[in-house]
Amino acid sequence: MEEIKEDRDQNYAQGILGGRPLNFYFKIAIWPTLILVVIEIITSLLWNKEVLNWFLDFLLFIGLSWYFIKVYQAKQIQVIILSILSGLIIGLLMALFKLIWLHKVYWFFNLISEPLITALAGLLISAATYLFLIRKDNKKNKELLSNK
Repeated sequence: MEEIKEDRDQNYAQGILGGRPLNFYFKIAIWPTLILVVIEIITSLLWNKEVLNWFLDFLLFIGLSWYFIKVYQAKQIQVIILSILSGLIIGLLMALFKLIWLHKVYWFFNLISEPLITALAGLLISAATYLFLIRKDNKKNKELLSNK
């Protein structure tokens, strides 16, 4: 029992979550996330529609989840970790943009809340996407087995 706890503590100390290093998730999430943040900043400057930004986040979380599941055969916890990391990055960068652009002191508190809310949205959307894709694959597998 102690050995299992020591292995788990050592994995966390090395930055291993869900069986993969944290850097692995970061490499997958960084470019789509940064591109999305640039698009969200542009849409904020042009139209200032928060609903559009949330819709773009929704699409990113579904796309990242689908890509990670199909290409890397990821487990649910890995998909969730990837989306949480992406949500934290999006939320932090957008909160920094709002703090700088709007020049309001109270936006400082947004530096904490927006990354957490976006990460929570990523968690929920990626979990639902994973369950949908796994159910779809399971139905396809059952149909193949029943046709044999």
